[in-house]
Amino acid sequence: QYQLVMAERELLEKTLKGSLHILMEILTLVNPELFGRSAELKALVSSLSATIEWERCWEIETAAMLSQIGFIGIPPEILVKNQLKQHLPPTEMEILESMPGIGARLLANIPRMDSISKIILYKNKHFYGLGFPSDPVKGKDIPLGGRVLKILSDLIEVEGQQTPRLGALKLLRERKG
Repeated sequence: QYQLVMAERELLEKTLKGSLHILMEILTLVNPELFGRSAELKALVSSLSATIEWERCWEIETAAMLSQIGFIGIPPEILVKNQLKQHLPPTEMEILESMPGIGARLLANIPRMDSISKIILYKNKHFYGLGFPSDPVKGKDIPLGGRVLKILSDLIEVEGQQTPRLGALKLLRERKG
């Protein structure tokens, strides 16, 4: 019985890891730049995890690696406009804002990924409820991992504008939400 249970557990773990690996490969093929952003985000989460003891650190790290997976459902022309910081009409902005929901739905189909799916769904939500998805969830009702990814994603964005880390952190502290 023990060997059967252990073999089943090993199969489930390998299936989960294989599924995640396939998703990362798809993201890499579709948009290597987005994969790079995911890797950068995961590195920050791992660094932070070394300092802060989170009970389920693996969930936040996995969510960081898969945080950009929803972009595979966004038309390339909208992605290009967004990367070039061009104005997006409301319909295109709505499509872009659906990205976390796409990623969350993809992951919700994989067993044991419910919490990671929720982290990804709320990774663009401000603490006071602004951002997307546009639902009433705010504050501590936003999963911890979603809040962490929001802050670290914003840090990456600010540092990408040639702002040194300490300056970027100061700018983030001044932002509401």
